[in-house]
Amino acid sequence: MSAKRTVDLKDRAEEDLRFIRDAMGRGAAFTCVPGKGGVAMGAVGLAVAALAAGTSSTREWLAVWTGLLALVLPERGDVLLGLGFGAGHVLTGLVVARRHGG
Repeated sequence: MSAKRTVDLKDRAEEDLRFIRDAMGRGAAFTCVPGKGGVAMGAVGLAVAALAAGTSSTREWLAVWTGLLALVLPERGDVLLGLGFGAGHVLTGLVVARRHGG
């Protein structure tokens, strides 16, 4: 029969925090958006959300948000690429949320 290894709670907590800090540090390079870019994205999102809130049907609501895509991504190929990446992010997010509870 194998003996169970005893781990000090403080040591375990320090190890976990080190892992989390390292993981966050590595991930920051891939998720950084400059402050001005974040402000611009937020402003556009708020403006389009205000327009979309005034619609009376799902079709109109979708037209407002699709219109935003047409403005931001003017070429058809870019729109399809944007929709593809959007779907990819949604699917990946669902998998992560399901497997890791968040």
